[in-house]
Amino acid sequence: MLQISEEVINTSIEFINSASEDVLNDYSERYADTQESLVGYVFQTAAEDDDDELLSYFVYYYTLIMHIFENSGKKLPVIDDAFIDAFHEDYLELIDEYTESEDFSELVDFIGQPVLIDFLLHDISTADDEGNMIDEEMQNILSMVLIGLVGILTKVEGQ
Repeated sequence: MLQISEEVINTSIEFINSASEDVLNDYSERYADTQESLVGYVFQTAAEDDDDELLSYFVYYYTLIMHIFENSGKKLPVIDDAFIDAFHEDYLELIDEYTESEDFSELVDFIGQPVLIDFLLHDISTADDEGNMIDEEMQNILSMVLIGLVGILTKVEGQ
């Protein structure tokens, strides 16, 4: 299984944060056009709640995570709804177990990307350069969906 390194994460962050809006739009569209089912999985919550702020976070993190996997040298196959649904069923069971046991190691073992999960959780829960924090409810939504996204990308990569 491909392990995402801190170096790959940092390289992708630098790229995404310094890219022009046109370049970012091109990447976002490419990642959206090639992975329609995955986009539906990630953006469903923001679309249902009609939450533009949540949507903007999902766009940023989706693009970043896809760039991280691309930057790691792995070409991902097109991920279909059936694969996402099968993963999501197992993932929800694990989330329920985590809620009861609070043993985060089981979740990390299931997803298989400890460095990337650690980065995401830290980034989501830390104030930005202007001192702004994402509210706790939104942090929880982002964490759950983005960790799921990482899990899907890792599991499909392992097939």
